[in-house]
Amino acid sequence: MEPQRARVLVVDDEPEVTHCLRRLLRRHFDVEIATSGEEALEKLEGFDPDVVISDYRMAKMSGRDLLRQVRARQPDALRVLMSGWAEPAAIESSVRDRTANRVLNKPFPPDDLVSAIREFLAERAAQPASDPHLGKPAQPEYIEEAGAVAR
Repeated sequence: MEPQRARVLVVDDEPEVTHCLRRLLRRHFDVEIATSGEEALEKLEGFDPDVVISDYRMAKMSGRDLLRQVRARQPDALRVLMSGWAEPAAIESSVRDRTANRVLNKPFPPDDLVSAIREFLAERAAQPASDPHLGKPAQPEYIEEAGAVAR
């Protein structure tokens, strides 16, 4: 039986970005995409992600607002905020108040995103008890998969 792969939800209001990230990430993870914060919240009803990656600047609902709601609904999920442009104070505040666990500045090398996800899963698996910043313990097979891909 094949081990369960980590689940990732990618949210960006630019469809080209979500499709590009899906192509990159689906080699390593189960990936769902959404092109708005509202669509992402709907997807959470039937998809239990280990990781939610959101653009900071989106129409209607910002990535920061989305990740706040994700944190309330799915506190165990890693929350990654991507930003091509944002006020440094807003980004710093997002990390300080744990709205986001990680921030990636656009453009970023694709391997940085894959590495950030793998590092988080490894940190989460190493935690003996649930840490409110890291979330639930990862399944051991996630770490094995990440290690095998990294080799």
